[in-house]
Amino acid sequence: MSRKQKTLSFKEKLDILRKVDEDPKRKRTELAKELGLATSTLSTVVGQRETIKKNVLSFNVNAKRAMTAQHVKLEETLLTWFKEVTAAGLNINGKVLWEKADEFALALHIDGFQASGGWLQPWC
Repeated sequence: MSRKQKTLSFKEKLDILRKVDEDPKRKRTELAKELGLATSTLSTVVGQRETIKKNVLSFNVNAKRAMTAQHVKLEETLLTWFKEVTAAGLNINGKVLWEKADEFALALHIDGFQASGGWLQPWC
């Protein structure tokens, strides 16, 4: 019977790396069993040590995936505008943000951009 696949957050991965570092001579199979992980999962986490550390600095520690913006320039422009407007004391709702994103996408000549609910969620 196969196990249910579980995606680990960056925090969980950091905790695993700390356990490995606490006792580097300990067998990985023992540690994997204690943590309830497959040995291959433990090895993957250890092998991705540097990437995990970078992601913890760049993303929410509770995130499970490192996701970056598809249209970085658009996101930067929108964020700058958003900071200016909110600093002026204005409240921005999702509809306004959506419209402004479309406006900036046109100005930046980004073809086919469409702000979805998933795209909007981190902003709200």
